[in-house]
Amino acid sequence: MHFSSFFLTAMLFLSLVACTAKENKAPVAVVTPKPSVIAQKPSTPKDAVASHLAKLFAQADGVHREAWWVLSETRNPISKSPFGKVERSFLTAQNLKLPNKSLFRCDRYTMKRDVKGVSGYPQTAEIYEKCSEKASAKRIAYVTAHNEQNVSVIFYPDNLEEVLGIGPAILNRTMECTLKSQDGHLTELNCKNWVQDRSKEHMIRLDEYHYVKAGKNLIKLRGKVFENLTETRKIVADVPMEGKIMVVETELYAPAPSPSPAPTAVTTKGRNGEEITTVGKGPVQLPANQIPQPVSPPTGAGPMGAPESAQNARPVAPAIDPDVIRQRDAFERGETDELPYVEGMMAAPDPQAGEAAAAAAAQRQQEQQQQAGQGGEQDPSQMQEVPPPREEVIQRNENEGEYHAR
Repeated sequence: MHFSSFFLTAMLFLSLVACTAKENKAPVAVVTPKPSVIAQKPSTPKDAVASHLAKLFAQADGVHREAWWVLSETRNPISKSPFGKVERSFLTAQNLKLPNKSLFRCDRYTMKRDVKGVSGYPQTAEIYEKCSEKASAKRIAYVTAHNEQNVSVIFYPDNLEEVLGIGPAILNRTMECTLKSQDGHLTELNCKNWVQDRSKEHMIRLDEYHYVKAGKNLIKLRGKVFENLTETRKIVADVPMEGKIMVVETELYAPAPSPSPAPTAVTTKGRNGEEITTVGKGPVQLPANQIPQPVSPPTGAGPMGAPESAQNARPVAPAIDPDVIRQRDAFERGETDELPYVEGMMAAPDPQAGEAAAAAAAQRQQEQQQQAGQGGEQDPSQMQEVPPPREEVIQRNENEGEYHAR
């Protein structure tokens, strides 16, 4: 009996202690701090906004590759476009591994983001390409995410030469595009002033670049083709939902040829004395009144173009002054030592050679007189005529190394 009363007393005590403990815990739950309402910027690798933008620009890259295949018949690799560069920059912001690292010469990016809303919208992202630590960063795009359905982007072609070409980099005109989406899928893409090289010689500038997923024409392209930065053709392309793709290029005007130096005219004389004017490599077509006429030979001309009488006639000796003739006669008689020179007559002999010849002639004459004084007078018929002295000129043959007299 006493045991039963003790047991009941113990049970009552335990129940009272349990009720007291529950009453003490209730005030502690009331003072628990509430979650903070201060917005924090989404900067973690699992940023939902960055993931959404990366998928959106990947779809825009696919649309652009199809549009450019229609214009240039060249299908670029995946991400080989300005949209692909922006996609890879958002993947880098999430610390995700980039596929196909050998696609670009430089594939390293930095980003400056400014998130202004609790949900991540609106926000802006300024994207730079930084190839090395020493090189300065190059701005390639500026993205503005107004909300999940509307995004705009501005491209800077001077730093996108690898995907756009050298022509847009020289022009350096910014390109603006707007992207609209629904449930994470791209529904519309509209770009203004899109410029890209089609080849080394040609560049295309699109005044209208419009993609609508639900439209009759998926892609509508209107622009001009430039050659050496001069517009030469008009281009129109439509990619319908069904049917054939239409691309029409209309010639505007031929490009101006590159300037070249003007050829210079050269005047020469022909065999018959006529004048021949040439410019560059060939003769110039002169007017009929300026073409020189050939000279006709006189009547009775011989084979060389001169009269036969003139060909057979001997040359006429030039007239000589009578005073010169008298001076030469006086020189031959020994009355003077000066012999005048006249063209057409024999040149005056060397004075030394003349003195030697005169001495030899005087010696021979003296010998004849001595012979006549010893043997009496000699028969004139037996006397021999002494020939005049002959001048000898020594000439050397250079080839044979011998001397010959003439």
